[in-house]
Amino acid sequence: MIAKFCLVHGRPTPVGRAARLLFGLAALAATLFVSPTAALAKGKTVAVVAEGPDADVVRSDIAAAVPRGTQVADAGAFKAALSAEGVRGPFARALDGGARDKTASHVRKAAAATGVDGTLIALVSRTHKERHVRLLLIATSGPSGDLEDEVVLGAKPSKDDEEKLASSVGTALVDYRSASGSAEKEAPPAKPTPADESHAAPEADNAATSASDNQPAADTGSSSWDRPHGIMGHDLVAIDLGAGGMGRHFGYSVNTTSSLNLRPYTVFPAATAAVDAELYPLADSGSHLLRDIGLIGSYSTSLFLKSTLDGGTISTTATSYLGGLRWRVMPGGEGGFQLGISVSYAVQSFGFGTIMGATPPDLPSVNYQSIRPGADLRIPLGKLSLLAQAGFRAVLSAGDVALRFRGTTTTGFDVGAGAAFLLTPGWEVRVVGDYEGYFYSFSPSYDANANTGDLYRATGAADYMYGGRIAIAGIF
Repeated sequence: MIAKFCLVHGRPTPVGRAARLLFGLAALAATLFVSPTAALAKGKTVAVVAEGPDADVVRSDIAAAVPRGTQVADAGAFKAALSAEGVRGPFARALDGGARDKTASHVRKAAAATGVDGTLIALVSRTHKERHVRLLLIATSGPSGDLEDEVVLGAKPSKDDEEKLASSVGTALVDYRSASGSAEKEAPPAKPTPADESHAAPEADNAATSASDNQPAADTGSSSWDRPHGIMGHDLVAIDLGAGGMGRHFGYSVNTTSSLNLRPYTVFPAATAAVDAELYPLADSGSHLLRDIGLIGSYSTSLFLKSTLDGGTISTTATSYLGGLRWRVMPGGEGGFQLGISVSYAVQSFGFGTIMGATPPDLPSVNYQSIRPGADLRIPLGKLSLLAQAGFRAVLSAGDVALRFRGTTTTGFDVGAGAAFLLTPGWEVRVVGDYEGYFYSFSPSYDANANTGDLYRATGAADYMYGGRIAIAGIF
């Protein structure tokens, strides 16, 4: 816990995952206009999850039966919520035996966290001659709303699949309504006879149109996007407040002609406080592009740091702030890793106060002002997420040290890593560390024979600042 530059010492003070879902969705849709006591009525929101061979095809067939007014939740946000609840592997085993109740409980919690009224899970398995679709609807309100059925389809996708799935879903929902205390059962939708096929086609077209209406909004500027709340990557505002410690090491590159009045400096640890924030003003927009462009900012400062110089005390302050634009994207799809690309204006300063009304001229005071292009990465692993970031510092000005020398050039970079643990949707604890390096090159003038030249002489210098903090973050 010492800070020093030659004879100067710092003294910091202590502080201290789509068949099941589609099936359930169709089932729910079949009862939307039949009974007001159905668990999921028109205007409700459902999440759809499918897994197994041809899961996407089965999902499309079921989605075609979804009427207007039933909203399908954002797949990525729901997947992230499931992951946060520890549901990351295939559902097939997790919904069998003793693990079923526990898994269903996790599904309900994820649904509640994302504002979903029910979850439709479709598990597809295949034999040589047929495919089996096990359908399960888990109502967010509780076990009384759960329903399950199985549909057998041909070995290869066909136009009959939609009829079979819709009929089964309708039957399952009738049973569900009865179990929920509804009125008498109603017959499942009748299959069209050959004579009726000409009339069935328009209905299928209408159903397909309805399914299209219930998919997440395309990037057309529509405002129908229903943003999930409390999920990183879909936040409107996210802010974290933290405290930690920092250190600094500054030193010169010297040779035989270097001057002797060059003071190195070292300090660790110094207490710090920091705040980081991001704002996406158009996060509720229907445009994928616009809702993922936001503003970022950060600020940190040292606390209670003083240095001593030849027995005297001098105040010492390390401050940094940053502001800019960030574009967020999920290259692996919803619920996968998140990538951020940013450009910002960044300032990092380290300064000293005065002794006897003046600041000693040879102290390594700096004020790095730079343009920082950067990138950051977030990898979700259940409730835990790994964090990483890196940036280049194109230094515009560097402050006092740079001004003392002839022909100064300065460049810099920063890297960081950490982890975030989800406490509850919308809140997480973060532990992060960062490292910044700035590098100087000088061209001093000195005539050894005449013993004349610049007062300060060195070939270069390196300035390293590093730190870590623990923070609480709110995601809204």
